Amino acid sequence: MSTDTSNFSFQGIGTVSGSDILGCTDDTALNYDPLATIENGSCVAPILGCMDPFADNFDATANTDDGSCDYSSNAIYGCIDVTACNYDPNANTDDGSCIMPDGCTDPTASNYDPTAVCDDGSCAYPGCIDNAACNFNPSATVDDGSCIYPDGCTDQAAVNYDPTALCDDGSCIGTVYGCTDPAADNYDPLANVDDGTCVYTIPGCTDPNASNYNSNATVDDGSCDYLGCMDPTACNYDSFATIDDGTCILPAGCDDPLYLEYDASVTCPDNVSDCNTLVINGCMDCGTYWESVNSVFCDGVSAATTLGSVNYDPLANVDDGSCTAVVYGCMDNVTPACNYDPLATVTDNSCTYPNTNEDCNGDCLAGFIDVSGTCVTEILGCTDILYLEYDASANVDNGTCATLIVSGCTNSTAFNYDPNANVDDGSCIAVALGCTDPTANNYNSSANTDDGSCTYPLKIGDTYEGGIIFYFNNGVDETGGGLVAMDSDDPYALNVNESVWSQPVPNHSAGCIGAPHWNFGTGNQIGDGYNNTNLIYYNFTTSTTTGSCLCGIGLTYYNGLATGYNGYNGYTDWFLPSELEMIELVNQIGPGQSSGTNSNGDSIINIANLNTSPTGPAAYWTSSENISAPQNYAYKVFAGPIGGTSAGTSVSSTWKYETFNLRYIRAFS
Repeated sequence: MSTDTSNFSFQGIGTVSGSDILGCTDDTALNYDPLATIENGSCVAPILGCMDPFADNFDATANTDDGSCDYSSNAIYGCIDVTACNYDPNANTDDGSCIMPDGCTDPTASNYDPTAVCDDGSCAYPGCIDNAACNFNPSATVDDGSCIYPDGCTDQAAVNYDPTALCDDGSCIGTVYGCTDPAADNYDPLANVDDGTCVYTIPGCTDPNASNYNSNATVDDGSCDYLGCMDPTACNYDSFATIDDGTCILPAGCDDPLYLEYDASVTCPDNVSDCNTLVINGCMDCGTYWESVNSVFCDGVSAATTLGSVNYDPLANVDDGSCTAVVYGCMDNVTPACNYDPLATVTDNSCTYPNTNEDCNGDCLAGFIDVSGTCVTEILGCTDILYLEYDASANVDNGTCATLIVSGCTNSTAFNYDPNANVDDGSCIAVALGCTDPTANNYNSSANTDDGSCTYPLKIGDTYEGGIIFYFNNGVDETGGGLVAMDSDDPYALNVNESVWSQPVPNHSAGCIGAPHWNFGTGNQIGDGYNNTNLIYYNFTTSTTTGSCLCGIGLTYYNGLATGYNGYNGYTDWFLPSELEMIELVNQIGPGQSSGTNSNGDSIINIANLNTSPTGPAAYWTSSENISAPQNYAYKVFAGPIGGTSAGTSVSSTWKYETFNLRYIRAFS
């Protein structure tokens, strides 16, 4: 199906014919279309304003720039004339600096203006501007009449070279060498330069070996003649000869050296007729020896008078000099015999031989050695019993003894293994592991190899079971048990709510003096600290009220102990030391110690890091009460300063509400 689109209608427009053009017909509109014949409502009216986004008064709705842009706030001064030589594309405000083109600035141009500052494109360059000329100059702008045009062949190698021509016109004809003589056999009609190769036909004999050879002939005509012997029976018969020259040589004589008739001078032999007797080489000297052996006379008639030769050959007709004279003697050189005669030609059974393994002088042969008068086979090896390489079967030392025997234990796992030993002597001792230090606790007298298991008596100042040892129950070592101290103070100490022994309410003089359970009967000896702590804890954690006093409100050191130190270093049985326990701690591992080291060699002077400040609270609470003083007194112990006379001394009659340091200890068994 096809559709005729020459006329169709638009809603609201009417019928449009095929020759109508829709578009904007308003000539004031930005998109005015002068070809449009029907307005289609697409006209865009101009909106004047500044269209530069960098201007202060940029109007985003404007579609027609009216030159009103203002750059006063962000002005960039410079030449804004694009035709100027110093045009600045970044400038938006003209500063009057534009330099305009004013002449030709190229010194190579014919119209160069030395006063010009900015080139105006007017430079002129004279030369040949005709591209058909040989000297056409593509850079020239003004024709100066210098053009040179093609006028002949300028190639000196061409046959039509023109020495007067200035510009080649492409007419050059190249040289073609060849024979230019039409009468020659190899005439070349394309050649324009004769190269002397012309060839002409001359019939005749062209074989230099022929008797009628013609050196001028170029074509052989079969006329060649050859001289020679034409007799087929002659030794020098020439099958190619065409003319017999009388030089034939006929066969005569024997030239076979295998016959007696052989003649070395014969050049054309007749061996069939002239060679008759074959040559038999041999010894031709007969004598009595041969006659006696063969029972035949040499000449078949009479006896010889000389011994003759051993190898006489009666069939020989040519003596070859091989005769061997008869010499009697021992001829055994295989065994060999001691009296072997190399000159003997006939054995006389006189051979003598040496004893087994001996030579003819009675000496042992190579490879044998004299042992008790008998030559026996040599056995090479080390004959020194002190070496590993010793061979009991060897009877000749060959220098192979290299390694001296070193007896000892060769078992690398044995206690007394000797890495230098190469022969085990059965002395190996099995390794017995254990502690081999007699000073150790677990010294094992049966052990021969220390396994690192030795344990040594602990010393005051050693770290053990969560703390630092400061007391042995037996006064010697840890075997009887003892006491260890923490390596730091209660972190809550010296806080009024954490470091007082106890605190009455509302003050120390109000009602609690004389109250039941205020003194708990705590002791001050070594070994009392643990029980003291339990007594204090029991009484202070039991609600005891006397008047307005809650006597159990104190014991803040225990609160710190319970919250901060239960489980310290894995132990939960820490307690506040008694008076004498604290004094021992100060004097053994605190400032009261003046010398000594622990097992590691570390000084134990105040290794416990006790507070020794001479101006601060360098004293520590104990768990011991002063039962002879008022009920609210307890003991404290001075810790410092180091070397001071007060270190390690106890002071009683101290109010329990005062603030001092706290250090906890524990017992080990």
